Amino acid sequence: MRKKAFIFKRKVDHVNLVNSYKTVLGLKKGESVFQTPDIMKNYSEIKSHVQDHFNQKNPQMSFDFEKKIYVDEIQQYYSFVVDAYISKNCELFTEKMNKIAYLALIKDEFQLAMKTYNLMGHVFMTWKQFNNAYQYFKKMKDVSRMDHDLEAAMYAFKQMGYCLNQLKEYQKATRSFKCQLQLAWHLGHLAGEMTAYENLAIANFYLGRIDKSQYYL
Repeated sequence: MRKKAFIFKRKVDHVNLVNSYKTVLGLKKGESVFQTPDIMKNYSEIKSHVQDHFNQKNPQMSFDFEKKIYVDEIQQYYSFVVDAYISKNCELFTEKMNKIAYLALIKDEFQLAMKTYNLMGHVFMTWKQFNNAYQYFKKMKDVSRMDHDLEAAMYAFKQMGYCLNQLKEYQKATRSFKCQLQLAWHLGHLAGEMTAYENLAIANFYLGRIDKSQYYL
C-alpha cells in the first residue's frame, strides 16, 4: 500500500493558502483535490518522511550521516521557500523549490518530487502566472509516470488543462482534459470523470463548439 507523502507546512498566522487555492480552483464546499498543498507544515513531518526513506533502504545505521545531510539540505532550502513565498520573490522561490525537487529525484523520492511540483504549480496560480503553473504541473505529470501513479497523473492533467484554459489555449486544454477523462475511466474515479466532463464542456464552449459543449454537460 502506497505510503502517503507529506505536504510542506509551517505556521504563519497571516497566510492561509488552502482558502486561496480553493478560491483559485473554484472548488465547491467539500470537494477535494489530489492533495491541496499547504506551504505551512511542521518540519518534523519532513524529517520523519526522509528518515523513513533511508531506514527502508538500509535498516542499519550506516546512512545516518548521509541522512542528516539530506534532511538538513531540505530544511535549509525550505526556510528560504517560506520567506520567498511571503515576499513574493518568484526567482528565489523557484530556485529553492527546484533544488528540493532535485534532491527528491536523485533519491527516487518521487512522491516528494510530485508534492513539490504540485505546490509550485498552485503557488504560481495564486500569483496568476499560469504559464509557469502549467510547466510545473507538467513536471508533476512526468514524475507520476516514473512512479506509475495514475491518480497523480490524472490530477496533473486536470491542472494543466485548467492553466491552459486561463491562457485561452482551449484546444490544448481539451487534450489535457481528455487525458484526465481516460485515466478517470481506467481508475473508476467518478469525481475525476465528472470534473473532466465539466472542464471539457467549458473549453469547447470557448472554442465555439456549442453542441460539443452541451454533449459533455
